[in-house]
Amino acid sequence: MIDKKLEDKWNEKARETLEGKKIISVRYMSYQEAEENGLDNRPVSFKLDSGEIVVVQSDDEGNNGGSLCIIKKGKVSILPTI
Repeated sequence: MIDKKLEDKWNEKARETLEGKKIISVRYMSYQEAEENGLDNRPVSFKLDSGEIVVVQSDDEGNNGGSLCIIKKGKVSILPTI
């Protein structure tokens, strides 16, 4: 189980990074970008109005691109890696 202090730290980091930001573009990474980042799969990425590019990864170590799960009103859809 995760320690409360550690959870609070990462919740704050997530809020600072994402809360209130606007997604200005969404696309799958190109083959070249995936290769440059050591990824076999090409994940969804999106750019925020603050300049950050968010890339979905399969794990904390960045071993590969990951799928994006979207849940709306109890329905689940997936944006897979390609």
